[in-house]
Amino acid sequence: MKKKKNKKLKNDPIFATQVLPSNFNQEIDLLRHKLHSFPNISIDTEFKGLKRVITRDLPDLEIYEGLKNNVSYTNLREIGITVSDNGGVIGGIWRFDFIPSKKARIVECDCIPLSDEFMEKFRKVWVDFHGKVKWFTFSSYVDIAYLVALLEKQPLPNLITRLKKQESDEEEDGFVELVQRWFGRVYDLKVMGKHQEVFLGNNKFLGLEKLAEMIGVKRLGKEHDAASDSLLTAEILRRFRENNWVSDSDSDEGFLYLLSYRVCYDPKMVVDEMKFAVEKRGIQDNKV
Repeated sequence: MKKKKNKKLKNDPIFATQVLPSNFNQEIDLLRHKLHSFPNISIDTEFKGLKRVITRDLPDLEIYEGLKNNVSYTNLREIGITVSDNGGVIGGIWRFDFIPSKKARIVECDCIPLSDEFMEKFRKVWVDFHGKVKWFTFSSYVDIAYLVALLEKQPLPNLITRLKKQESDEEEDGFVELVQRWFGRVYDLKVMGKHQEVFLGNNKFLGLEKLAEMIGVKRLGKEHDAASDSLLTAEILRRFRENNWVSDSDSDEGFLYLLSYRVCYDPKMVVDEMKFAVEKRGIQDNKV
């Protein structure tokens, strides 16, 4: 039987692999294999629908409420993932599509269903590599929020960070704790770029494309394509490292643009996979 070749994105100069239902298991296994040698994950999300405008001059709670609103009332269209090593060598680029798009020529059969069959294997990448990889995004509050909602299979929590319940010793997890559990080590290149005002100037509206242009990084592919944006993020990270703008002490870890709370890595804050499966599916554990 002739082996089916992986589908590459049409007219794609970056050779990103389009992950389909038919090659999903194969590509997730390849991604997991690559992460052992390429432990830096640059990730981008694209979404469809109207968004509430969020500005940094708003109070924390209003910013978070706007974020929750955007995640609840827009649809996640695609996820782009690029993996690289500490020298900036690219190990692979993938794009996961979730809803059809005429502009991107994505039809229904190309889309990954948001079913347990697919999402459990997707979710295991986060669980099994927690603390072993680093996640890089640009202006990551939105990207991380979409992914947390996807991984949790439910809306974002009401709280920004943990708060003890009044009538109980139990603690309710907020957004910060969920990011800790799913991502572990997370970095935002927009925040890191803001720390380099001596070289980049005080750019109030520093976007991904603008930052790339300022440091001499050229985009491959189209803007607002998740695979292209994730690759551009990885290339910006490489240039940051060449310029010694990435701290060896991980002082940049956990700072997300627009989020005033630091998401510190805690090896104890990891998703309990069995507990997650029981709680989210409503399975009753009858073991004594």
